[in-house]
Amino acid sequence: MRKFLLILSSIFVFVIFTWGDLYLITANRIQQETENMTEVIKIISEKEIENNGYLQLNDVLDNFTDIYVPRYGSWGTASPKLNGGQSGEILYMIDGIPLMDPSGIERSFNISNLNLGSIEKIEIITGSEGSLYGTNSNMGIVNIHTKTFEDNNAELYFSTGSYNYYNTGMNVNKKIENMNIFLSGQYVNTQGYNLALEGEEKDGVYGYNFFGKLKYNKKKYVGTLGFNQLYENLDYDGWNGQAVDADNEQETKKTIYYWKNDFRFTDAFKTNLNFNYTLSRRENYEEGDLNQYEGYYYSGKLKNVYRVNEKVRINFGIDYYNEFAEQKTYFFNNMGKKELDSEEFFVGVFLKKLKNISFNTAFRYISPSKNQWDEKLIYKAGIKKMISVGDNLFSISANFGTGFNYPTLYQMYGMAYDYSSSEFYMAGNPNLKPEENKTFVIKIENSILNNKISLNGSYKFSDYSDYIKAEYDKDFRTSYRNSTRTKTKSYSGKIKVDFFKGDDFKSIIEASYSHNTANNIVEGTNERIAMIPSYEYKFRLKNYYKNYSLILESNTVGDKLASYPKLMIEPYTVVNSSLSYNLNNFFINLKIENLLDLDYKQKETLINPPWGDSYYQVSDTSGYVHYPGYNMPGINFKLNFKYRFEL
Repeated sequence: MRKFLLILSSIFVFVIFTWGDLYLITANRIQQETENMTEVIKIISEKEIENNGYLQLNDVLDNFTDIYVPRYGSWGTASPKLNGGQSGEILYMIDGIPLMDPSGIERSFNISNLNLGSIEKIEIITGSEGSLYGTNSNMGIVNIHTKTFEDNNAELYFSTGSYNYYNTGMNVNKKIENMNIFLSGQYVNTQGYNLALEGEEKDGVYGYNFFGKLKYNKKKYVGTLGFNQLYENLDYDGWNGQAVDADNEQETKKTIYYWKNDFRFTDAFKTNLNFNYTLSRRENYEEGDLNQYEGYYYSGKLKNVYRVNEKVRINFGIDYYNEFAEQKTYFFNNMGKKELDSEEFFVGVFLKKLKNISFNTAFRYISPSKNQWDEKLIYKAGIKKMISVGDNLFSISANFGTGFNYPTLYQMYGMAYDYSSSEFYMAGNPNLKPEENKTFVIKIENSILNNKISLNGSYKFSDYSDYIKAEYDKDFRTSYRNSTRTKTKSYSGKIKVDFFKGDDFKSIIEASYSHNTANNIVEGTNERIAMIPSYEYKFRLKNYYKNYSLILESNTVGDKLASYPKLMIEPYTVVNSSLSYNLNNFFINLKIENLLDLDYKQKETLINPPWGDSYYQVSDTSGYVHYPGYNMPGINFKLNFKYRFEL
């Protein structure tokens, strides 16, 4: 059947009707104008990243209305959630190449140590994008565009701050005739603070990141070779009802290679052929004992584009994905090497029939490798209406799509250790089914008085069948199963006002609010999903004077449920500021976080288990709380410098 589908894929077409110039917006895997897109898409530029003093991709994502970043620790621990979904339902991409980690419980890629110095802009696309991008994109896409300079130049940057934080790096771009070479390197080291409320151990991290790409450009061919090498060494605490000092260390190594090819045979016909390979290895040392997790995957994407005329383009191709994972534990009950692969074909139509109406639809046929899973057809459709009245522009769009998300190899075959009985057990469930979902998104955008005021709102509803969830029994053993049904719902609104604008001074106010509900449906009863806040609202005051900028922001996170210990976390508000100065090729920024010095507080209850020693478990929390039992940083700062020069 699969061989037949591989042949059949050659007649699957991707028909695109476009008008006007094309922009680098990739929500539909093509370049197109933002005004024609029916998806909810947000873009942040390099300049915005600099002015806000962002040093991690987590900082960037936390800026958006619909994204919650529940992080803790000195640098890297985070699991961003979009529109009330789980972190594993966001597909991260770099230059259009998917970033996934088969070695983990979820495939979500740890984005905390990606080098922002190499990034030109970031696109965030909300909604079920599986019919266009494949599995693991039920909630949306984060596409990272790396820099490509036209001139020969270099950038040096250095940061220092609280908790003995240091970050230094360099970007170099060299153009030689038809070739463009871009190299970027970064080193990070911080002593950190103590995650446990008692003790003196600092939970720090250090690591490096190397990124490079070689781009060759001829009239009929553009080829890009890219690589990314990441290393991170993280000190982390043990757990005994809450964080406790322990001699634990996690070492992570990731290597990414990709090769992109664009062949233009004629003005009307071109081919895109892309390959990528990612290897991820994680080693956990816990009180001297070693656990190893390794995974790798490779993928290939072939797309042919035939331009019939100025209004019609025909695309056809195939996406292929293959992953492997292996687990080696100190208790010698290992998960042997496991494999999963998927062949996926898509067809779609994008139509701008009238000047102010856009329409799109897409289908994807998925052929899983496991015989126990059925082949699946997923789809999406969207429409957008625009109305222009003088200096005012209004638009409304709606999207409906279905999604498909494979369980990870660890969720199916992973092993774990029960400390209470000194026995190993199988945490994975080989009978897990892939998640399926239906998602509806509606978006309203209003630009008033020549964009001096903008009002945007969106509503998103997702209905899951066979949602994959982790469960804990009375002995705290972890297992995975499919829930019968899960529903998530979110709505958000944002207002932006340019309330003062002079020759040298500009001031902007931004305010946003989002509300989320996420429930498993158990025997007709709603069971709230943990670690998804019921609401968030954010306020920003941005002031610009000549070469200076001052940004003040307040972020309020609503109540959320913690799974272990099971208790409700109360809302909190954190205030941050960012002051920047930019003069020609020199840039300096001071970022101060938690200006009000909000701290973490908790109450404890003594637990006397039937096995082992007694311990204290968190029974209530207040103040600055991401998760019960983990301390949070007080007021802290980072000072950032960047200098650009010609070679």
